[in-house]
Amino acid sequence: MTQGPERAARRVLIVHNWHRASVISGENRTVEVDIEMLRSAGVEVEVYSRSNDEIADFGLVQWAGMGVRPIVSAGDARALRRHIDRFKPDVIHVHNVTPLLSPWVVRTARAAGVPVVQTVQNYLHECIAATYFRDGHPCHDCRGRAVPWPAVLHGCNLTAQLDGPVSGRIAATVLGTSLVVHRSTWRLVDRFVAVGESVARHLATAGFDPGRIAVRGNPVADPGPPVPPGTDALFVGRVAESKGARLLVEAWRRSGLGDRHRLRLAGGGPELDAIARDAADVSGIEFLGVVEHERALALMNGSAFVVAPGLWEEPFGLVVVEAMARGRPALVTRLGEPAQIVDAHSGWVVEPRADALAAGLRAAFDAPLETMGAAARRRYEEGYAPPVALRKLLTIYSEILAVSGT
Repeated sequence: MTQGPERAARRVLIVHNWHRASVISGENRTVEVDIEMLRSAGVEVEVYSRSNDEIADFGLVQWAGMGVRPIVSAGDARALRRHIDRFKPDVIHVHNVTPLLSPWVVRTARAAGVPVVQTVQNYLHECIAATYFRDGHPCHDCRGRAVPWPAVLHGCNLTAQLDGPVSGRIAATVLGTSLVVHRSTWRLVDRFVAVGESVARHLATAGFDPGRIAVRGNPVADPGPPVPPGTDALFVGRVAESKGARLLVEAWRRSGLGDRHRLRLAGGGPELDAIARDAADVSGIEFLGVVEHERALALMNGSAFVVAPGLWEEPFGLVVVEAMARGRPALVTRLGEPAQIVDAHSGWVVEPRADALAAGLRAAFDAPLETMGAAARRRYEEGYAPPVALRKLLTIYSEILAVSGT
């Protein structure tokens, strides 16, 4: 199809399966910021969504329906089509669709003749767990396979957080079936918006046309000019092995910093109690437990720097960018997108080993934090502030409207 004249999207329909309100979700925050940005630019935005909070009230019949819902949610397909017919969007922007909406929303949109954009925040197009991480290490066992049988064998799934009867190999089988069935569905997407280069490479490896993949980091609302740096190192996120929490505790133990400085860990998760017990004899560590998002941001303002010691291929690193927006440098491992976000002026990149992270912690406390914080703030302004993110998103919409001719 020939390229037509550029035109702007006036009406955008956002489609999103919200993660639970009790979970600090970077994906939820990104959707909220996108909606606010678009509306501030004069774009009319409506949202078709479901929420995982609904699942707490599911009965046995509804749980039984979860066996097919990730493949096709017929009721949502009909409701979405009615929404499209009424609102008449120029673009449908899909975010998360698992587990309540299903990828069928893409087919519904295309049947209505509306171009589709999907923001891709994880590796779910090939990895049932969406993380490329299993049993304490990176895992790519399902990459390139026609059927993701290793995930079924190991019981990889995204539903353990849902507190219901569907788990383990049953959930893996359902999600694996959805992955296989909808490979052709995802090829109907007009443009994938990868949150980082790691996700863009994942999509290309999965066989999607690189010409349909754009990279746009998640936007972060501007908190205003930074305040002077504090005195603590700060970890914000799930206190889990994949996030490097246990590695960080061991690195702190080896660093010898506990007598002079403090490491604060804000976040919860099923591994919190075990990791906290392991750290009971380590000085200078404080576990804050689950905190509200606003509290987490306040903790960043009071910190010297943040630590994001992930052991998996982190697709983006929203905590790192939120810290940089507040003029806080970041200490990260070389795995995943945070290592691309941080440079030598705005933070530190180390190997994912306890000795390397311990050395990084010592270097961070000895660094010119105010100077590095100013560099971190510039990185944020140039790449992740709302005006930059909005301009990229509107350009993507215009490009697909020009190609589709709608």
